Amino acid sequence: MKPTEGCEQENKVLNVKVKLTETDIFKELLKECNSILEDERIDKDIRKEYKDRFENIFNETFNKQVD
Repeated sequence: MKPTEGCEQENKVLNVKVKLTETDIFKELLKECNSILEDERIDKDIRKEYKDRFENIFNETFNKQVD
């Protein structure tokens, strides 16, 4: 089906820059941490150690007050 006159698709390229926010970066970091903690190729004891370290870092980060 052909679009009506004046509604033809234009071939324009948009130059869009996206700046990641701290929240976006933090979400990506959490995804990576979870993938490490769920990776069964890594020894269970080592995963537990990483999990404990990550939890300590997150708890310290969340307990800080914002000025």
